[in-house]
Amino acid sequence: MEKDLLLAIRAALRSALGWVRDSDVLITPHDNFIPSGVKTSYVGIKDGQAVRTELTGGAVQVIMSIRISVFIRMAKPEAAIIGDDSAGRTGVLDAVAAVRSVLRDNLLSLPLQSATIDNSPQPGSELFLADGATGWQRQSVTLTYIWEE
Repeated sequence: MEKDLLLAIRAALRSALGWVRDSDVLITPHDNFIPSGVKTSYVGIKDGQAVRTELTGGAVQVIMSIRISVFIRMAKPEAAIIGDDSAGRTGVLDAVAAVRSVLRDNLLSLPLQSATIDNSPQPGSELFLADGATGWQRQSVTLTYIWEE
């Protein structure tokens, strides 16, 4: 189910986010990984901790965290955060809000019991330097999915 969940999240984000190329929405090996060839924005989907609890009757409840990290290339520092309407650029704050909107309460046509945004404090956006030179603004959101096996 974990694999199906990651693939469904990727498909949902690819179909809903117009500000990022489909090829720049990827399942990532690490929160800080930016693949070569990424253009002005990138969305990384990272599997997180899965907790399995045995229930009565032999069922197993799974609670899994998925972290979505959004990266916006820093052409202008302010624009990377709040966007630049005159240049048609989305900032990281609006980008993360769009990710939340797509995934909040979205069961992704899977046999999930819930899909929620993690209520713990989410980090603010931050500067991320890739390969020592390229500046990106990054912000992440964590989602929690629950299902029974």
